[in-house]
Amino acid sequence: MRRDWVVGGPGRHGWLGALIAVLIGTQALPTAAAPAAVDWGRALVDATMREHPDPTKLPWAYQWALFLHGQHLVWRRTREPSYLAYLKAWGDAHVLPDGTAVDRDALGNPVPVAFRALDFLNPGRLAVTLFALTGEARYERAARKVRDQFDAYPRTADGGFAHGRGVPGQLWADGAYMSTAFLLEYGQVFPDGGASRDEAARQLEVYGRHLQDPSTGLLWHAFDESRRAPWADRVTGLSPAVWCRAVGWYGVALVDTLAALPADHPRRAALLDRLRRLATGLARHQDRASWRWFEVMDPPGAPLPGNWVETSCSAMHAYVLARGVQRGWLGPHHQAPASQGFQGVLDTVALGADGLAVLEGTVIGTSVGDRAYYLARPRQTNNVHGVGAFLLLHEQLARVPAGTSLRWFEGEAGSLTAPLAVVTDSTASGNAVVLAHTGNDSLAGPPANGRARYAFTLAAPGRYKLWARVGAATERSNSYWVRIDGGAWRPWSLPVHGSLYWSFLRATAGPTPPTLLDLTAGRHVVELAYREHDTRLDKLLLTDALDLVPHGLGG
Repeated sequence: MRRDWVVGGPGRHGWLGALIAVLIGTQALPTAAAPAAVDWGRALVDATMREHPDPTKLPWAYQWALFLHGQHLVWRRTREPSYLAYLKAWGDAHVLPDGTAVDRDALGNPVPVAFRALDFLNPGRLAVTLFALTGEARYERAARKVRDQFDAYPRTADGGFAHGRGVPGQLWADGAYMSTAFLLEYGQVFPDGGASRDEAARQLEVYGRHLQDPSTGLLWHAFDESRRAPWADRVTGLSPAVWCRAVGWYGVALVDTLAALPADHPRRAALLDRLRRLATGLARHQDRASWRWFEVMDPPGAPLPGNWVETSCSAMHAYVLARGVQRGWLGPHHQAPASQGFQGVLDTVALGADGLAVLEGTVIGTSVGDRAYYLARPRQTNNVHGVGAFLLLHEQLARVPAGTSLRWFEGEAGSLTAPLAVVTDSTASGNAVVLAHTGNDSLAGPPANGRARYAFTLAAPGRYKLWARVGAATERSNSYWVRIDGGAWRPWSLPVHGSLYWSFLRATAGPTPPTLLDLTAGRHVVELAYREHDTRLDKLLLTDALDLVPHGLGG
């Protein structure tokens, strides 16, 4: 199932424009008129609220906390009042005035939550969110009660939070997210000298030390320091399979924690190393047909019989890769699998006959087992694990804040001088790219000719990011020269990837942050010159939405 049009906003067909087939694209622009643009974030929140109209009946559970956090992100973008009212109604039903967290029995009576596992601590993050939104004392009391649970929570010998109180020596990769999501949010709203943030970083290092495979960068689902669990290897203590969503939980926790750590934090370098190894593993294990990831991610090589691509973990992996690239923690070569992963996840959502969004292919809640166990787990439509993960990804990549400036430039529409030439390319926006043919290289400095100029006028000053949709087939055909407003020329080196993909301007080709441009109101010129032959230029985007990632053909 292909979703070719997404998310309304500025531009000819919405800000993302036509998302044509897979992002590395082999299909031309459709000739039929585009259907109305769909905001898939809103559409999935609306569908979930329609299916579950009474939020007071939703349980105090991590999967619903994930959805409600995603709904809050959509509310932050849209300011739709019903989204906040839904979250507030859930909170009022689950937090008593004295801050006690409760669930409801069959008769609707409040029953205090038994914090018997990390899964039950995770929803406490919503109490933090609701206190920040409302200032109500009940939510502050609830958040502090949840935070106090960690002080006496069982740990492994080296300090890792156990998955549950009944299994004190077990680490499950899921738990890395369950604990850190709360701790990070708590530390941001209730300053504690960095103690909660530091604990989150410590947990990720302990979990990674036990679970991350040094050869693949992926994580085994669980570890038992006693080696007595039925699934535990008697030598390593590890579970026998790499479950996709468990890897996703750890990855999301990792990038969210890195975003909260100061540059000089003592655990930062080690966590960055874990992220880069994980990202390499994710790129290697991505399915090249669907651009999603398999339910069981091991062993490498030929896929397991009966394996299938799963939606929730695919959304998490794309989120991890995209956020890592955006922050400069990962090299630009990870932009393509991130963008392709986003497209692959978009392919799983559609509008049903009733006009409501349908998200397919999410595995239900899952314990620890062998490969056959994971492969046999049921899949559901609109399962909240998948909806919540989708909302994280969508709001990270497809959000267009009000007042955003999006300036799109077709490569061939610029003012061009030879030897730059316009060449037909059916995978490109407008079916054409700009390049300098073989024999034209200018590595020592920008050439006197062979330039492309793109003039524009800004109504207001601001800080901007420059993106280009490019193709770089080899190490000898992967760079341009670029300058802004007649300033100094700088090389723009691109990761090698034969198909067209989006890459942002940065100082070097390695894992460095984007180069941000402080531009005044008025007229400006972006100018590119060839540096290496056959480096394809399809399209440019200049935007002040610094977290936005263009996809597909752009707007």
